Amino acid sequence: MPKRLQGATSQRVIGVAMIWLKISALLPPVGGGGATGCFAKLSRLAKAERQQADNASWKDLVEAERARRLSTIDADSEAIEKRVLAEEKADADAKKAQEQEVPPRP
Repeated sequence: MPKRLQGATSQRVIGVAMIWLKISALLPPVGGGGATGCFAKLSRLAKAERQQADNASWKDLVEAERARRLSTIDADSEAIEKRVLAEEKADADAKKAQEQEVPPRP
């Protein structure tokens, strides 16, 4: 997990825990083990909030990285093209020089 998200995640966990402590003191659970009462509703709300926040964060990170890579793709392509052409020219020149140096013997 990226370091910039670790602090946000821990703050979110602390926030959810504090909300749960405050609400659980006010609202008693209903049903067996509280499964049909306020705890179930709070759990669903917290899970939905967490998923929405996580998806937005990762989505934003992916979009930013994609934009960064796309912004340099043209310059990178040109640099690669120049390097390949220079290598091909050097190979052709070396081959031509080698052919001129050693004349074939009969």
